[in-house]
Amino acid sequence: RESRVEDLVAMARHEKRVGGIEVVAIGSDFDGIDGDLEIPDAARMPLLADGLSRGGFTDDEIDKILCGNVLRVIRDVSGGALFGPRLFPFCHFLSPICH
Repeated sequence: RESRVEDLVAMARHEKRVGGIEVVAIGSDFDGIDGDLEIPDAARMPLLADGLSRGGFTDDEIDKILCGNVLRVIRDVSGGALFGPRLFPFCHFLSPICH
């Protein structure tokens, strides 16, 4: 299988069109994934941020996709008990919304 940034951007665009930007989120769980991956691990996630920008997403939308939406759901579901900067440390270099 082949996985490219442009495919992820197309999927994010579709999810936004169908459900709105508030439902679009990207996980960085790479367990069990193999094949020809343009983003094989979390260290390459900035490639996705660049791709989303080139694909017409705003900075605010990219922040939501990379971690803002996930953190919002965790905060809402846990009542804030699980929320904190140590929850998703990779967000700190990807998105200023998590600072």
